[in-house]
Amino acid sequence: MTEIDEGLFNEFWDIYNDATDKGFESRQHSDPDFDFYNELRRNNGVFAAFKTHRFQNDMAAQLLDRDGKLKSFAQWEDDTQDIRDHHVKHWLETEYNTAVKRAHISADWRQFEREKDILPNLEWVKTTAITPGKDHVPFWGMIRPVGDPVWNEHRPGDRWGCKCGLRSTDKPVTQVPEEANSPVYKPAPGLDNNPGKDAMLYSFSHPYFALGYMTYKKLSPIVKKFVQKQIEERKKLKEFKRDKVAGKRLLIHERADISELEDNKRAGRTLVENFPKMKIRVREHIRNEDGIKNPEYEINGLLADAKRVESSKGITAGFVTAKGQGCSIVIIDFDKHLLDKEVNRIDVARRIGWRSGDFESGTIKECYIVHNGKAFRITKKNYDNRAWIVEQLKKSGM
Repeated sequence: MTEIDEGLFNEFWDIYNDATDKGFESRQHSDPDFDFYNELRRNNGVFAAFKTHRFQNDMAAQLLDRDGKLKSFAQWEDDTQDIRDHHVKHWLETEYNTAVKRAHISADWRQFEREKDILPNLEWVKTTAITPGKDHVPFWGMIRPVGDPVWNEHRPGDRWGCKCGLRSTDKPVTQVPEEANSPVYKPAPGLDNNPGKDAMLYSFSHPYFALGYMTYKKLSPIVKKFVQKQIEERKKLKEFKRDKVAGKRLLIHERADISELEDNKRAGRTLVENFPKMKIRVREHIRNEDGIKNPEYEINGLLADAKRVESSKGITAGFVTAKGQGCSIVIIDFDKHLLDKEVNRIDVARRIGWRSGDFESGTIKECYIVHNGKAFRITKKNYDNRAWIVEQLKKSGM
């Protein structure tokens, strides 16, 4: 679970939360169901984590052929087509629609509980489906008290695609149908709980939870810790806005340094344009008690700062000050002062090579050179390859 793909997880989580907002409706602090609403969303995160884990495992299981040899990418891509279609299309669409239905049922149930002194009973309403299934036919019209145990075993929404409903009533109760005790009418795995009580749109019997409750109990603390981390991360993200050009890959803190904001956005846009998988945040502007300002960037989770040098001679000072700020990444930005001007490529390569101690110790993990709207990356693998650096500078038109 520690290697779960956060990007994929967040995509799934957002989809389930959207379904919750559609079915349950978003709630404010003053609403009596605000805490329950948040618990629904948190449990959506748990379900999304298990789905992501299952998806990754299913994909990984196809990496090797029958002889245990690694498949070519083309072969693996072809062999996993059905898996991708199921997880991110067919199953996901069904899960979304079911989540909307069960979130709506959850909202209704909370209301039923509050009004049971006036309307003590619930009536199972016939499906609105054009071609209804037979699973719930025996329950249509059944009227039982809100607190009746039958609602723990059977309820609308406990079958995939169900379009039955519930409504509160003061009509007299009816008999529980004999079919209620038949295994034929058992709820579908993952839908055998009452989401209006436990705030889980999908229960621990769902196949994503592997072997059921015991597996869920074992992994649940790990998953919940992961989800809590994501919740806290999302709270932080509320202080950021998307860049108008680069979008969500370049986020700007609402209290970013105004004096350098345009330069930070310019360099950030150059970086994300040149590195498709890169995600950047321009951080809040803070100075510590010694007057040292915090790093301006966070790049793929690592602290970084841009040094807007006036020549290659500024590289050394740039590395030194970046280390003093606790950075793992240094950005040497020539475009502030040397846009469309020549840079001494050999001297740049030489001065980068002098930073052997920084790269070898791991203090500095990456260095990005930005010039003329282009960028390339230097790491421990190539910092001392002067010919390669010069060639990269040439290719970038520097």
